[in-house]
Amino acid sequence: MFLLYSNNMLTLLLYKKTLGVDLQTMDEVVRGRLVVDSLKSVSEESQKRVISYLQRNNYKFYSHWISNVISVEADLTLVKGLSQFNEIESIDKVDTATIIEPLEQQNVEAPKEKATIEAGIAWVKAPEVWAKGYKGQGITVGVIDTGATLHNDLKNFYRGRNGKHQEAWLDATANRPQPYDDNFHGTHCHGTVSANGTRETVGVAVEAEWVSCKFLTASGSGSYDGALKCFTFMLAPNGNSDIRPHVVSNSYGGGTPTAALERALDALLAAGVEMVFAAGNSGSRCGTVLLPALYPQAFSVGALNRNSHQLAAFSSRGPGREREKTKPEISAPGALVRSTSNSSPDAYRSASGTSMACPHVAGVVALLWSANRNLKRNIPATRRVLEKTAGDRPSQETTDCSSTQRYPNNLYGYGTVNVLKAVELAEKLDQQKSLNL
Repeated sequence: MFLLYSNNMLTLLLYKKTLGVDLQTMDEVVRGRLVVDSLKSVSEESQKRVISYLQRNNYKFYSHWISNVISVEADLTLVKGLSQFNEIESIDKVDTATIIEPLEQQNVEAPKEKATIEAGIAWVKAPEVWAKGYKGQGITVGVIDTGATLHNDLKNFYRGRNGKHQEAWLDATANRPQPYDDNFHGTHCHGTVSANGTRETVGVAVEAEWVSCKFLTASGSGSYDGALKCFTFMLAPNGNSDIRPHVVSNSYGGGTPTAALERALDALLAAGVEMVFAAGNSGSRCGTVLLPALYPQAFSVGALNRNSHQLAAFSSRGPGREREKTKPEISAPGALVRSTSNSSPDAYRSASGTSMACPHVAGVVALLWSANRNLKRNIPATRRVLEKTAGDRPSQETTDCSSTQRYPNNLYGYGTVNVLKAVELAEKLDQQKSLNL
């Protein structure tokens, strides 16, 4: 068991249980229920003595079954008292995460007539996949961020549009019952993943439904205790793993490694939820990819300049925590990206950052899974397809930042994500009745 603390906040981490079954061949509903039931069973059994102790001594706490963690408002007396429990594996600090702050922000006017497709959407080849009939149908995307407004380009595919907000929205900051965004960042990311507009075309998976979890406040910061609540929501919205999203976009980072976060990511991947993370905006130096993007479980995204195949100067570089691990895994447009904003139902804003690159890739996963059911929730195969079909590499290939080969490397990963090539490769694999690459 694990205990996190920040000032007077602690978290307890318990032992990890491996399921020992082949999840990839399992029905996705059964798979989700198995993961959730197993996690809850482990947490209930290993936490009961500690929870009883906390209750008897009137400590405020929260049990995160997704990673077998208890967060608790604590003091030195409690820390000493917890030494009697051999179930407690470790004690760690609850860090703060922040949005990966966008650069060059500016509000932009919506055109009076229908606009051309936003440059980044065209760049990743989404329109060519739409032309094949694949627009994200049957896929649910999630965003963990500063929230979301029901912008005109977002409201029609919000999964809570029938009034069942608890199945599509969680506010881990103020527990407000319906979507809102008091920053702009979350609404902007949502738009790039899946906005479906009449005047602007700024989304990748234009017919995917979406859900949202807010743990970052108006200032753009939030506790990882809140992030764990959002991870749990994405694994089982309103407690129901049957309606978990397929892919989640995460454009925030910071802090130090904790087993609690890694275990939560393990749980989501086990249930077939792809977790895409922005690499960070600390570029020009090597080894600047932020957590959680730095974790091997995270599919991390670097940013490219607008209408160029060159890495943006601000985009964080690898290597990963293990130096042989490439970070980021892939790159996407991240400079002067136009997307939905929170200031009004038809507002747009242009911003730059890996925060803007990340949701392109989340949308690409949604399109790919919409096009190919055999890849849906198969995260290892999906990542191989996206990496193998990445392209538009600069002519000056690089081995900078401890890269052991030209591609993938610790600046661009495998190159620019290309959903058309990914769909075409998936179709070829279907014809061969194989996912071996």
